[in-house]
Amino acid sequence: MAETYASVIDKAEIILQDEDSDQTTRRWTETEMLGWVKDGEIEIAKLKADSYPVVEAVALSAGSQQSLPTRAVQLLDVLCNMGLDGTTRGDVVEVVEKSLMNAINPGWMADTANAVVTHVIYDTKRSPKIYWVYPKSTGTNYLEIMTASLPDNTGVVISDDLLLEDEYANALMHYCLAMCFAKDTDIEASMARTRGHMDIFLESLGRKEATEEIYNPNKTRNTN
Repeated sequence: MAETYASVIDKAEIILQDEDSDQTTRRWTETEMLGWVKDGEIEIAKLKADSYPVVEAVALSAGSQQSLPTRAVQLLDVLCNMGLDGTTRGDVVEVVEKSLMNAINPGWMADTANAVVTHVIYDTKRSPKIYWVYPKSTGTNYLEIMTASLPDNTGVVISDDLLLEDEYANALMHYCLAMCFAKDTDIEASMARTRGHMDIFLESLGRKEATEEIYNPNKTRNTN
């Protein structure tokens, strides 16, 4: 059964001991807690690039320089050409470093435009939302790309399934609890609980990343 915003909030309410059905008498209303769970999804997507991957065909602009879609924060992979209609899969595309492309072909940005891309040039650290294509695009072709994106949860309601996978439900609960206790900034015990739940939130993401690295099927292992 999929985790919902309601199930995350229910668990947080048990810890808060604030399960009164009358929202007018509650210290923390379900409306504000829903907002914090939604904020938590955004924060997880910012901190863990693979938590909300989006695969889509994107129309290229004429020229070499391209921009990621609006909600994308990082390019994870480039899969293949998608023809002139965005639905026809074609040749795969190789992602290369800009320094390597410059060394191999210093004039690559000025080469003749083509409707088939062979290479994508990307610099994660210095320009995470910009990439370049080679040959430069005619402005009529598409690529299929995978991006780390921010979930658009603006329209969700409390009964909806989480936009992130169920494995992030406990982290979201701790984020919600941290924000609940942060509401009482004048109480030292509440601030301590805010820090505690935020630490658990961040640590759980770090532990998950470490586990994924250990069991990464693409990682070379010592079989001796």
